[in-house]
Amino acid sequence: MAKLNPIFFSVVCVGSFNPAILSTGFLKDSCGFELAGEITEENTPFVSKIENTEISILAELSKFQIVLRHYDKQGMQAIVDLGLKYLDVLKYTPISAFGVNFYFTCSDVPADGLNPKFYEHLRNIGLEFSNDLEMVSTMKYDRAGLAKLRGAEIRIRVLDELIGRLSLNNLNGEMTVNLNFEISKLDKKRDGAVSLKKQFDEIVKLKEEICNKAFKILD
Repeated sequence: MAKLNPIFFSVVCVGSFNPAILSTGFLKDSCGFELAGEITEENTPFVSKIENTEISILAELSKFQIVLRHYDKQGMQAIVDLGLKYLDVLKYTPISAFGVNFYFTCSDVPADGLNPKFYEHLRNIGLEFSNDLEMVSTMKYDRAGLAKLRGAEIRIRVLDELIGRLSLNNLNGEMTVNLNFEISKLDKKRDGAVSLKKQFDEIVKLKEEICNKAFKILD
């Protein structure tokens, strides 16, 4: 029976950032956030990173990212709040997209599990969850031949301005799964990112529904 194994949850914002701003002092004084336990910190003009055993916070020139290395709803909500607080403090920083990622591996997948039939099943899932039937799907084949499906991506529009992507890759016999929900075009409407927080309970529910339906065919 195919089984989804949670690996991490992340919050990602795309924009134009000054990585040197990110520090433990800035997070504490400006964002009201402190990491517990043993912390490692790197701070440069091009990339800054702060992490402990549970959370990693990264700032690059074009990306701000927070990774939670375990799955629990309270922890996920906390880093969504931190991401939005960081953007609120840096209110003049240009941003274009804000989203969350649920990352898994899928074990006990049948040898022929990722095949065109499964891809068509994913397309049907995409149509079911797309509120306006706007959906884009892509198949990735192995270079050795079109008979072997290496991966797939289903992009759907859910919850008004929210875009969902279900991406799968099958490498060396292991299937990885990333379910992403993103709000884009924030360069025109910056406060749209806040709607992701308001819809977070629904996003978690959607994650469960999409994954359950998508991988049931592999049982």
